[in-house]
Amino acid sequence: MGQTLLASPGEEGNRVGILTLSRDARRRVRFTHSFRMFRYDRDPKDPRVLERITRYHQKLRDAINAR
Repeated sequence: MGQTLLASPGEEGNRVGILTLSRDARRRVRFTHSFRMFRYDRDPKDPRVLERITRYHQKLRDAINAR
């Protein structure tokens, strides 16, 4: 126990959490954390992510066309 890190991608997977762990001169653990908005045009082209994006865009088009 006490050694598990949990991460959350934020709403709809739209944020990338960045956690940086380090040790200082006295060997104490230090950390910083931040969020960066995920951008589909800039971030890596993961085939699984691209498939989800394609399905999501199709659902949006279907919803618009159903009106």
